[in-house]
Amino acid sequence: MIFAFFGWGWLVLWSFRSLQSPGIALPLIAAGAVAIFLYALRSYRRYQGVAAEEVESPAKKRTNRLFHIINAGQWVVILIVGNILVNVHLSAWVIPSAILIIGLHFLPLARIFSNPAHDVTGGAFILLAVGYPFLATGGPSSAVGRLGAGLILWASALWAVTTARGSFDRAKHRRL
Repeated sequence: MIFAFFGWGWLVLWSFRSLQSPGIALPLIAAGAVAIFLYALRSYRRYQGVAAEEVESPAKKRTNRLFHIINAGQWVVILIVGNILVNVHLSAWVIPSAILIIGLHFLPLARIFSNPAHDVTGGAFILLAVGYPFLATGGPSSAVGRLGAGLILWASALWAVTTARGSFDRAKHRRL
């Protein structure tokens, strides 16, 4: 569900940066975000009983604590790097650096959650951040970075929901 929201944000930024009149795209982006969010919410509610069986173990508490530390660290690094880039007159590189940092933050999350899909999401973000500034016509200022980040998050959200549904179905059958 979080990926649907952040994907929406990146796509809204893309629409304002690249479209003369984003008014037409904004409802479509919002509809896509709502559809993915509702799909994820429906899946979550359907399998909530299976997920609820996971107790608040010390390992789960540690995982949650690490998640919050990694997430907070990501935002701190984005703010520091962004400020440095602006102050050295390289503000065009703020978005590519943010995309890179976000991609890097997925790598430890893949380990702590034992979720290899986060490696794929992180790798896609890293490749996008490293590639588009040199391939896109507008360089690091190109809106394609924002578009790519939003689409990667939406694809990851759909993949996560589909994967989770399969895992929950297998867990449900084991119980029966």
